[in-house]
Amino acid sequence: MTTAKVITIHEFSTGIQAQRTEDGNWVSQGFTGKYMNTTLDPIPSIVRKAISNRLFAVAEGKSRNEPALIGREITENNQTWSVIAVVSKGIDDGGRSASMYRYFLSKGKNQLTPILRWLFTVKKDYVFNPFDYQEIGQPHYVDRNKNSPPLDKTDHLIELAAREAPIIIASDDQTIKPLILNSLAAKKAEENGYPIAWAYQVEALEKPRSFQVIYPASAKAEQILRNSLASNPNAPVFIANEQDINTAIKTIFRKGKIELEQLLTLERALQNPQITEEYWQGLFNGQGADQALKSGIYSAQMVRLLALQAAILPATLPKVLGWLEKREKNEEEKKLFIDFQKQVRKILARTNPESEFLALKQQVIEGVRLLIPSVIKQPNLLKPTVSLLKPQNGLWGHFYHYHVKQEIDRDLTTAPQIRGYQPNAVFTLSAEPLWEELFQNIKSTWERNRVSPKEEYLPLAEFFEQVSYYPASALFYHIAWGEVPREVFDACSGRGNHSRKQIYGVWVERHFTLLELILNQIVEIGGSIVPVYMFAPLLILSLLVGGIALPRAFNINLFSPNKSDLKEVKKQLEQLTEENRNLEQREKKLETQLGQIKFQEDLNKAVAKFDSQTRKSIQELLQEIPETSGKSETDKIIFLRKNIFNNDQLQAKAILEDNPQRQWKEEWVRAVYQYQQNNNLPTDGIITFFEDYRKQNGTTIYALYQDIKNSSKVPGG
Repeated sequence: MTTAKVITIHEFSTGIQAQRTEDGNWVSQGFTGKYMNTTLDPIPSIVRKAISNRLFAVAEGKSRNEPALIGREITENNQTWSVIAVVSKGIDDGGRSASMYRYFLSKGKNQLTPILRWLFTVKKDYVFNPFDYQEIGQPHYVDRNKNSPPLDKTDHLIELAAREAPIIIASDDQTIKPLILNSLAAKKAEENGYPIAWAYQVEALEKPRSFQVIYPASAKAEQILRNSLASNPNAPVFIANEQDINTAIKTIFRKGKIELEQLLTLERALQNPQITEEYWQGLFNGQGADQALKSGIYSAQMVRLLALQAAILPATLPKVLGWLEKREKNEEEKKLFIDFQKQVRKILARTNPESEFLALKQQVIEGVRLLIPSVIKQPNLLKPTVSLLKPQNGLWGHFYHYHVKQEIDRDLTTAPQIRGYQPNAVFTLSAEPLWEELFQNIKSTWERNRVSPKEEYLPLAEFFEQVSYYPASALFYHIAWGEVPREVFDACSGRGNHSRKQIYGVWVERHFTLLELILNQIVEIGGSIVPVYMFAPLLILSLLVGGIALPRAFNINLFSPNKSDLKEVKKQLEQLTEENRNLEQREKKLETQLGQIKFQEDLNKAVAKFDSQTRKSIQELLQEIPETSGKSETDKIIFLRKNIFNNDQLQAKAILEDNPQRQWKEEWVRAVYQYQQNNNLPTDGIITFFEDYRKQNGTTIYALYQDIKNSSKVPGG
């Protein structure tokens, strides 16, 4: 029975076994574990959770003979209850004291004021009393005064209201009463967006940061509360349903089975503006996420925990993938990671895409946005990024294909406008620092079309190729190399021809193989310039009609040759022989030039893959060199230079430092190229890395491994 003028107030109390004493008081003979003297059943779950989360708890042993009051509005799932707890001191039959709670509550917001008015003017005997019997279904009906008492505009109260929450009022301030305290808390709650929470006449609180206003019971209590807040000024804001969030996280990563209710709890938490990234990170680290990353703990529980962390905290996704990739044999871990995605996707697929789990989806999308440009500076992430985003049925892969890919396409389509057509063009992804930096760095591609290759963008080109997004791949191959691989080029549609196309407003050129370069060269025949692909059919045609064409070419009479004719034939044949010699010399020169072109291509590719492959392989091989051949990494590199590569000029910094100079990389690439030639290995200047390189017979890294073993056995080697 709740109307505009009447509200319903329920109550319940701590459950104890009580015994009356001779003086008319009572003692507790123990807690029952159930509430007593209740007017409603069941007690609202959000109220139970708030009590379980210690939102009404005074520090044990700190309750006074005079009761303390704690008022809160509790909201969850669009349901709100206004609750006031009266905390008083009880005694058990052994003479020990304990805090006893009596709760008064009414459904809805803005009910704390009428509850307080009723307690002070009607109820009066509101302290805990096990013998004040109440019955289920028999609540208290109270006339409601619509107008809460206005907050007196005294300078003192104005000054109090201006303070930052939680406000601790001086214990000797006699102007503060519960109704005024409630009004102050309501004002602060409106300012900071938190639910109303205040405490009156308290000695100590378990969670003081969860209140807007606190009125201590004494000077000593005031000092205790102030010290508590001052001891940790940077403590995170208290979150009312932290226990629920922790329970959802624990259930997901410990049991491995994800339920709708758990995701809903996390979704509500993501929508809570009070919960920051630092707060989330603290929750995950509290379960061991940071230690798993640092110490390489790959248990099933840790894989699921870090997968969940990557979904909730997008910025951690690259780090989690890097952690997973470090695992040598990670097939089992990958299956767990995939299973996590499938379970989440299954739940999301059953919900309304327009209105449900919007916060969680946004976090996943943000993770994809952050991950893709990360491969530029972290090429080791290329392989796991492709594995994560290529499958459309994965959690992150789904949102890449159906959301982020479209964003990238829109931005690359918009990019030509920066040349002046629309100077104020806005990019969808420009709010992301990594994408903003990326667009700034490649802006010259549209301004001048031809720019110096930027090899650091090769991993991005390879990523887009491997996820079959060929236009973006072609663009970034153009930026990285100045040309586009044939397979990628042919997969793109666009204005142009077989060797040149316009992609996102930029003219890109196809890469030609050595054979294609030779076929496209020109050959001189009879003073004319004829492409080789035309020369071959012409030559065949000449042979087929040789009875006519060849005599005419030599200007002889086929049917009655004379001596002068024969001399002329001999003379022209000698000239043709000399021309053939010249042609052979030109062909050899061309072959040399083409060989140099191919080597330069190989060199550029090998330098581009130096950090992700060659340097990684050498760093791994250094572990194979025993301390007898070198204790420090520098000593071991000197051992490699001397005994394996026979080149003392190679820079150790290229292996030991991040972002080494290109010249140092080229020196190592040439040395690897020479080593491959000397050992009849495929020559590309790259030491391709394999986790199980000791079994990869026929590869460069395996050959080096064997040479290191053999050289290490030589005395003084």
